[in-house]
Amino acid sequence: MKHTTLQHGSEGDSRKCYTSPFAQMSAPSRIRLLPCCFAFILLALNSSAHAQDTSPNPYGKAAVEFVAEMMSRAGSPSLIALKVENRSSITPAEISQIHQALDAQFRAANIRIVKSDRALADVNVTVSENAQGLLWVAEIKQGVSIHVAMQQVQRPTPPVATHVPTLSIRQTPVFVQADGQPILDFTVTDAKMLIVLNPEQLTTYSPDVKKWRARDTLKIKHSRPWPRDIRGRLIVRQSQLQVLLPGVRCAGTFDANNSVTSFDCTESDDPWPLTWDAASPISAFYASNKNNFTGVLSTSTSDQTLPPFYSASFIGDPSESWIFAGVDGRARFYSTLKQQPILLPALGSDLATVKSECGGRWQVLVTRPGDRTQPDAVQALEVSNRGADPVSAPFEFPGPVTALWPTPEHNTAIAVSRNLANGNYEASALTISCTQ
Repeated sequence: MKHTTLQHGSEGDSRKCYTSPFAQMSAPSRIRLLPCCFAFILLALNSSAHAQDTSPNPYGKAAVEFVAEMMSRAGSPSLIALKVENRSSITPAEISQIHQALDAQFRAANIRIVKSDRALADVNVTVSENAQGLLWVAEIKQGVSIHVAMQQVQRPTPPVATHVPTLSIRQTPVFVQADGQPILDFTVTDAKMLIVLNPEQLTTYSPDVKKWRARDTLKIKHSRPWPRDIRGRLIVRQSQLQVLLPGVRCAGTFDANNSVTSFDCTESDDPWPLTWDAASPISAFYASNKNNFTGVLSTSTSDQTLPPFYSASFIGDPSESWIFAGVDGRARFYSTLKQQPILLPALGSDLATVKSECGGRWQVLVTRPGDRTQPDAVQALEVSNRGADPVSAPFEFPGPVTALWPTPEHNTAIAVSRNLANGNYEASALTISCTQ
């Protein structure tokens, strides 16, 4: 903020603003005093407004260190031209905060910000992004010399707004696998048959009183070892079955007796579908040697590259809005995939959207940040351009959630967790219930 010193009259002029009775003054004196007092009032109001805006710049500390680093390399020129360019996903408002923080620190160091034609040095700061956070890179040009300074900056995380929970998460247990094999995905077909995907096999089950009875076991053929923390997906469309695994795709057909026939696996790096909408399909390429998506999306019209992510799901009808859980620990909400994202507070790596009759009709179920040695929880959020609002209490699991996927109908999410007490993998369905 620029402050202006107001001077009235000559150096020896003793006119001041005071509260003596105006009745004792002549009219000319009152007229001469009005500009002085009016200026005093403006300054007072300006100071009051400044005092009310006491929130510190979240990038102030980083700016102190970065300016010191730049000046140690460039020799503290007294006049500089400053330019800040955004090559990250942060908002224009945050770029403005970074610019203001740097500007303030240069001025505190008695370095004036001027136009380039008057500057002794041009300072061009680029704000980019990597897995650790923001990366500030400064290029300081002094004549024919160029100095470079870099600094890793942790982006401040805005708090999730606190709301009274109005919804609840309901869990319906489906299946428990007690042999220690991870469950990657599962589904219950319209014919009431359970299909369970494990890393090495696919098993179908029929209902038998209060338990599931195994029917067919099909081996998953693969030539390369699976990556650590392997993930997989099941897609059932009428009589067709697809299995998606890192670098492998399997396909089969259901016969009239609901048995899987012609089941075959081949090596494939084709993208995994993120939607079941045949009119506007969106798929994502999976990194075959890792446990995340590369960020390259394939649509019916073109390809698009986003930051790498663990999971994604669309929100609303039509499916234009999307939320992605990035590998950098940030969630990104896109009103449309053609717009810049809204960065959300740190969430877990797994998420799935559910369509309900409650609240805003679409909720996002998300895990909490952590690792697979800790119990986990899933919470429902409602997400918009204003941010992410929790609308349910966290639903606790007795171990880490290892899979969380949306279903084609989006009225249910499927969840798999590993019980830390006994090592069993527990498959369940999650739905949203209205509590008010």
